[in-house]
Amino acid sequence: MSINENDVFAPIGNEKIELTPEMLDQVTGGKLNVRVIQVHGNHVNIRSKPTTDSKSLIKMNDGDDLFFLDETIFDADGYLWGKVLAGDQVGWIRKDLVRSKKKK
Repeated sequence: MSINENDVFAPIGNEKIELTPEMLDQVTGGKLNVRVIQVHGNHVNIRSKPTTDSKSLIKMNDGDDLFFLDETIFDADGYLWGKVLAGDQVGWIRKDLVRSKKKK
C-alpha cells in the first residue's frame, strides 16, 4: 500500500485509516522513530503545546493507543512531554501518563 503525507493526517471520506509505525516510517522516510504507546489513566489531555496551560485537543482514556513521535521536551513546571499522534491530532502528552503498549 502506498501512502502520502495527506493520507496520514486526514481521513479519507468517512473512513478512518488505521496507521502503523511502518506506514509513518514510509511517509517520513524513516526520519522519525515512531512507536505505539498507550495512555495510562482516564480523561488524559493531549495538548497543543507541552504545557499544562495549553489547549486540550482531545481527551484519551486508559489503554488508548497513540503514536509516539520521538520528540521530548521539558516545560517550565518540570514535566517531561512527548509528541504524539492521537487519531488525527498531533499534540503533546505528559510522559508520566503513558506506558509501553501491552502485548496481546
